[in-house]
Formats: sequence, C-alpha cells, structure tokens
Amino acid sequence: MSRRVKCQNSDRYQVVHVGWSNKRRVYSCVLHLDIIDGKIWIQHDGTEGGIALELIEARLWRC
Repeated sequence: MSRRVKCQNSDRYQVVHVGWSNKRRVYSCVLHLDIIDGKIWIQHDGTEGGIALELIEARLWRC
C-alpha cells in the first residue's frame, strides 16, 4: 500500500510503500521532495519515469 506523508512543520513530502509481504514488514521510500526557499528539491526519486520531467512539464520546476 502506498501512502502520502506531509510533515506538519515544514514543506516535506514523501510517498512510501508500507505493509506486509510474505509475513515480512515492508517499508520503502518511493519519493521524497522538500520545498526550500520556494524551490523544489528532489531528495529521493524511486519512481519509474522520474519526477523531474513531470515537474518541468507542469511548469513547477526549471533546469
């Protein structure tokens, strides 16, 4: 199961996989973004296609 996590005190966002697989606990960070001084910082990108291109296409990020 995937969950979105947003830090209450800052602009930190994560998508994580949590749950169980074959009686084992599963937890992994798929995506971690921070907004620092109005800029999006990609701290970790474990997505298939990469989030950077999607942010550029949405005009939310510049190279």
